[in-house]
Amino acid sequence: MKRNLKYLFGAILTIIGSFLPWYHEGDLIPYWSPGIRISLTYPLIDDNGGLLIILLSLAILALLFRKPIRMKNVIQWMIGLSLALVFLSIYFVADFVIYRNEYGDVIGRPEISVGFIMVIIGVLMLMVFSIADYRKRAI
Repeated sequence: MKRNLKYLFGAILTIIGSFLPWYHEGDLIPYWSPGIRISLTYPLIDDNGGLLIILLSLAILALLFRKPIRMKNVIQWMIGLSLALVFLSIYFVADFVIYRNEYGDVIGRPEISVGFIMVIIGVLMLMVFSIADYRKRAI
């Protein structure tokens, strides 16, 4: 159960961070850009990459809480999914850096916000924990 809690904490960080703002821009009138924006007033789902992160995090949790008879090599699948999350996060960081550099040195250029930081921390936690569990089982 202790092993499940550390994975659960990393997955919760990535899922909650996907709904929080990833970056904000603007000076006088700021604009917040979340990973996933769901509007309740009119039907709108704006996805900036958060949906894929949520699906991969939920796949890791599904592997974690599976029945033991159904699947073999679960840790290797978890490593593969967490590495996919890491590469996806690297892509979003590079995309943000390119987007930010387009603005130059102006006031109100895009800045990273709390949701993006939570996603990166959660993804790194999932990767480190899955590699550590793999090394424990290999010994």
